[in-house]
Order: sequence, then C-alpha cells, then structure tokens
Amino acid sequence: MRQSLVWVWVGALALAACSGGATETKAPTDGAALAGEVAPPPVDPVAPVAPIDPAAPVDPAAPADPAAAVNAAAAPPVDPAAVPVAPGAVPGTPAPPVTPGAPATPAAAPAPGAPPVAEAPLATPPGGDAVAATDPAASAPPARGPTTYRLDPGSSWIYAVLKYDRNTLIKGHDHVVKASSFDGTVVWSPSDPSACKVDISFPVNALTIDPPGARSRAGLDGETNEGDLPKIKENMLSKTQLNSSSYPRISYTSTSCSGTSGKVTVAGNLTMHGVSKALSITMDVTEDGSSFKAKGSTNITHRMFGFDPFVAALGALKNDDNLKLVIDVRGSR
Repeated sequence: MRQSLVWVWVGALALAACSGGATETKAPTDGAALAGEVAPPPVDPVAPVAPIDPAAPVDPAAPADPAAAVNAAAAPPVDPAAVPVAPGAVPGTPAPPVTPGAPATPAAAPAPGAPPVAEAPLATPPGGDAVAATDPAASAPPARGPTTYRLDPGSSWIYAVLKYDRNTLIKGHDHVVKASSFDGTVVWSPSDPSACKVDISFPVNALTIDPPGARSRAGLDGETNEGDLPKIKENMLSKTQLNSSSYPRISYTSTSCSGTSGKVTVAGNLTMHGVSKALSITMDVTEDGSSFKAKGSTNITHRMFGFDPFVAALGALKNDDNLKLVIDVRGSR
C-alpha cells in the first residue's frame, strides 16, 4: 500500500506539469489594491526609450528637452545671408549674449575697405525740433574792427599831483591840478590792441587847482582855502612856469600800443611848455563796443619840459620837481 501511494503522488505531479501552461493564475491581492489606489498605466511598447550611452559625445547645440529637439528638427533651415549683421561684426559669427543691466558694448570699428556706416539721425525731443550740434565758431560773436570812442571830460579825470619840497624851511601845500575840459578820442580794437590810437589836447587855461573831490581822490588831506586858489593858478600860468601866453595848449598823441586787450602800454609824445617828450603809460582798458574805460599813471618832472619848479621866499618854499600824472578816462561811441 505504501508503494501505491507513491505512484499516486508522482502521477499528480505529472498531471500538474502537463496543465501548467493553460492554467490562469490570479495576481495576488496587495494592500494598495484594497485601498482603492489606481495602478500605474502600462508602458507604451510603441515608443521605447533608447538607453543613454555615457561614452557618446554631447552636442552643446542640442536641446535638453526631447520635445524641443523634435520642433527644432521640424523647423526650416536658417539662411545666414538673411540674418542682419551688426556693424563691424563678421558674417556668420553669432552675436554675443545680452546680459540684463550690463552696459552696452560700443560698435566695433568697420573693417578696412568696408563702406561707411550712416550716422543715426539727431534725437528729437517730444514736441520739439531736432537738436543740432553746436559749432563754437558759429556761436562766437563776430570779431569787431577798430572803434572810435569820444572821451567825456565830465566823467573823466586827467590830473597831476603837485607836492611841495619837504627839504625846504617853510611848509607848503600839496595840490591837484586837473584838466577841467579837453578834447579826446581813442581808437580801439579788442582783437588787436596794437591798432589803438590816442589823441588828447586841452588849453592850459583849462587847468584848475583842487576842484571838488580832487584832493580826496588823490589821497590828499584837507581842502585848500578858496581865497588862495586864484593866486596859485596865476603862479602856475606865469612865464616862469607853464607860460600859457606862449604855449597855450597841452597835448598827448600816441605812437604805438602793445600788450593784451585788458592791459595795454601806450607809447606817445606829451607836449607841454613847447617841449615834446616821449611818454609811455600802462593802462587798464575795459570796453564793450559802446563804452570805453582806461586808467593808468606815470611820473614826469618839471625839468623834462624845460622849466624849474615854483620857488618863493628866496627858496625857503618851493615845489618838488616830480609830478604824478594820472589818466582815468571814460568815453562812448
């Protein structure tokens, strides 16, 4: 009986082996199915994913996205001749990437033999005309030629400061001798100071002693007694001094000018007491095309013009030989 049971077990195994290919087996039931979760979709056998070869070279221009690769393959080829080229760039060379916020790169110089690049039109502000470039030569005022100014005695000061000799026994007085009227013209060119010309003349009788404001202007203290003024003038015009009866006029005529437009040395001849002497005066000049101002001073002596200083009281009182000549004139066209 033991042997019979063995053969029955062997026959059952043989029967199970013969029917295993047609027997339907059920998938085991797991916890996910029981929980109601949906199983992942089956893999599409039509689009298999090719394995990545680590040894294969990487194309930098290839898109990382497979969908982008498909779109790039479907796009038409780009004609290099149809792509605009920036001025100075080599055709076929890709433009450099633009970084937001980075300063603009100036255009490269055109290659030798290349046609010139047309300049951009002038910017036009809203509601306005185009702004043209400023030409300094066009905006500069035209150069003015020589202008003749007539000097005004009423606003001008031509005078000499006469001082007494401090080495005498008697103390004298200093005085201002001013030309109360004169005829004067100045020809002046701001672009050419050497073209200037000065002419001034007046009668000796036009000289006045210590007119109002003259002493303070010259830096002298006090005022002269009005009763003494006629006698002082009489002494000044006498034959031993200016000798007005024989030499009735004093004049100055320039011979040359040199320097800059603001500071000019005027050289000329001063004629007084019948004697002409070369005299140069450095003048500060200001003019604007309609008005003229000039100021300067120099020193002269009595003996330069052929006479001695005034002497009184047998030499106990006399004037100093030196005189300071001041020219401060105003004029207009």
